[in-house]
Amino acid sequence: MVEVAVIVRRAETSARIGSEWPAVVVAMGILVLLGGVLITATARWSAAELTDIIGTLSPVLGVVTGAFVTYFFTRQAAASATGAARDAADTAAMAAETTRDQLTSRTEEWQTQLQRTQALHNALSVALGLADEATGRKMREDPAISAVLEQR
Repeated sequence: MVEVAVIVRRAETSARIGSEWPAVVVAMGILVLLGGVLITATARWSAAELTDIIGTLSPVLGVVTGAFVTYFFTRQAAASATGAARDAADTAAMAAETTRDQLTSRTEEWQTQLQRTQALHNALSVALGLADEATGRKMREDPAISAVLEQR
């Protein structure tokens, strides 16, 4: 069940990473717009006016360039960190399930041993009750038998 979830998550992550074309279209649109503005400004105005326009647009160009770099170069790192976190969570879930199964198995073994111990105690008590008084006293004086009878 956990393995199926891992495969489904990886497919979802691949689908999200694979759909980069809308972001690329938007980025190319912004670059074409800025390029068009700069080409038009170069064709229409003098060098002094062009310097003023570029000086005015430089903060915008810096922000757009930083946004592109941040968006396109950190997406893969974020996706890989998210994938690693999911893999770690899946591994922890599998380890928890294994531990739970082992604990259940050990608990069942312990309960079986407890039932066997109680049955042996009851059988010994019945055997002591069936023995004659002298044999019963001798049996109760035996260290192994007295230790078992006192444990209850």
